[in-house]
Amino acid sequence: MQKLLRYSFSLDLRALALMRIAIGLVILLDLGIRVTDLEAFYADTGVTSREMIRQFNWYSFQFSFHMLSGHWQFHLLYLCWRHYQDLCCLSVTAHRFLHSFPGSS
Repeated sequence: MQKLLRYSFSLDLRALALMRIAIGLVILLDLGIRVTDLEAFYADTGVTSREMIRQFNWYSFQFSFHMLSGHWQFHLLYLCWRHYQDLCCLSVTAHRFLHSFPGSS
């Protein structure tokens, strides 16, 4: 009975790694889509300026990297940095996943 419970509630690390890879790919796809709308959504000349956000919907204890600058170039650098971080995490997870099979070195 104890073996059945242990087997039923165990986690397969390869399945978790594959899920992390899938989530990483979705995040990369999302960042790729966001790059096309940088000026419209992240710049002060877009939909909502930083001043309007501070005036109507901002608390002094909140922090956001997006509120540091109103230029789309800053957000392009920030999203490229996030893209790089996600690629690094994805490559580490993919490497561990591919080397988790029996017989792989």
